Amino acid sequence: MLKSLHIKNFAIIVEQVVEFDSGLNIIIGETGAGKSIILDAIGILLGKRASQDMIRKGEEKSIIEGTFYDESLTFKVEDEVFTKEFIIRKEIKSNGSSRLFLNDTPIQINDIKAIAPKLANYHSQDESIVLRDDESHIDFYDDFIIFNGLIEDYKDKKSALISEYNKLRKMIRDRDESIQKKDFLEYQLNEINKINPKEGELAEINEKLQLIENSEEILESSQELTELTNGSDDAIYSKLRRVIKLLEDLGRFNNDFTTYLEELNSSLVSINELGNVVADFSSGISYNPIETENIRKRSVELRNLEKKYGTIEEILEKKEKMEEELSLIGDYDYIIDKQRFLIEDLEKEIGHVAKKISIIRKKNTPQFCANLIDSLNNMGIPNAGFEVQVVNIATESNEPTARINDKKYKLFDKGVDSIVFLSAMNKGEGLKRLSEFASGGELSRILLSLKGNKINTDISPVLILDEIDTGISGRVSQLVGQQMRRISEKTQIIAITHSPQIAAAGDTNFVVRKEIVGERTISKINKLNENEKTIEIAKLISGTDTTSNSLESAKELINSSFY
Repeated sequence: MLKSLHIKNFAIIVEQVVEFDSGLNIIIGETGAGKSIILDAIGILLGKRASQDMIRKGEEKSIIEGTFYDESLTFKVEDEVFTKEFIIRKEIKSNGSSRLFLNDTPIQINDIKAIAPKLANYHSQDESIVLRDDESHIDFYDDFIIFNGLIEDYKDKKSALISEYNKLRKMIRDRDESIQKKDFLEYQLNEINKINPKEGELAEINEKLQLIENSEEILESSQELTELTNGSDDAIYSKLRRVIKLLEDLGRFNNDFTTYLEELNSSLVSINELGNVVADFSSGISYNPIETENIRKRSVELRNLEKKYGTIEEILEKKEKMEEELSLIGDYDYIIDKQRFLIEDLEKEIGHVAKKISIIRKKNTPQFCANLIDSLNNMGIPNAGFEVQVVNIATESNEPTARINDKKYKLFDKGVDSIVFLSAMNKGEGLKRLSEFASGGELSRILLSLKGNKINTDISPVLILDEIDTGISGRVSQLVGQQMRRISEKTQIIAITHSPQIAAAGDTNFVVRKEIVGERTISKINKLNENEKTIEIAKLISGTDTTSNSLESAKELINSSFY
């Protein structure tokens, strides 16, 4: 239940704390007094959009705080668990920003929207018009049913199925595009394969060409170096050997000479190795005009290929990708068929869940209709007829479907069922869609009956009604008030009404009045005692001034509201 509501600087309310009771809470007041401000504030706590225009003129922010209590409820938001008492606070700032708290913990609007249906169920006077739209009926009907997680399972499977369908569509697009590109890919691949470049090949060719083009100079230098190092008796090697021999002879007479022998012997080895390296290097250099021309042609081919496709490394990478893509073209049909088999399995899985949901809906229609007819009877429609039409639409479309017993069915948001309410308000009439016949007063009573049906589940601890008694009066209003009182035995109701008959049925009554304080208009809400309740109902009957007759009528209405 909603225990209390604290409103500060909101619209024309300066600051107000409203303490609600269990049972039927009725809010009355003249048109424009600010009754709807109270319900607007509750709606904002439950996730409705808030605007800085709602802030009282001259103030920096509005604060709305509601305390909900239900000992059986537990919510988990991220890692924090909330239980029993839920204090929701909304701060609306003049700069357009706002903040939302649950038990003083900052919370996101989507989190509140997720838990709001378990805290309260809000319905305005315009919602009865929604009943004329067949697509709205499934939500009203499903409020009556407990699916034990099947709807959530269906939605998860539907999301997965749509995802796999999107993958299939992309595969088919990719295949078609690849088929169109196949000839071009094959041309490019053939051109690359014809040249058949190797990694690092161009650098190697450039090195060879550099040697060939400078071979004469290289050979001359190599020959001269060979002559100098070890090519004759007059070469460095021979002379150094002679120096070493002389030092060895002198070393017999003076040890100072022997200290140079190690370095000279090492130099002798280096000179010998240098000669060998030069000889090997020069022996590998030769000039063959035919071979040289072939190397030059290969260099040109590789450079032309680079101009078209990038570096050799990039060409080899592109070649690998083209080979994979061409290979994939041949495999696409297999891959697509495999994806189709996966989708078929998913369609069977979602069909299995959708069938369970459909069976539950069809199983509950007799009780649902019986409850509605009984409720309408209690509100002055004794011969009402009501039927829930559950329709499944078979299809052969290429869109995601549910497969049930080898047939494909159209998917809706919450299963394969399309729900349509059919009703008759008078004896002897055939059942028709609500959009075809129902008056505003009849729709209001149907809507209230639907809300009464909803309390058979644990979905909504608080039922908030904004003038859904539109279009009814007199004896019918009294019956509606009695029905609201019956419903309020199981769930708290907070309702706005202009009807004295419905106001008389309230367990707790409030009046909203406008006052002018200084140069400003303010709105106040006050809880009524029994005497004040009688007076305010008398005003609803007779107008602003009460008479002895209107007071007596008010007392009679209050007494007769107890069925």
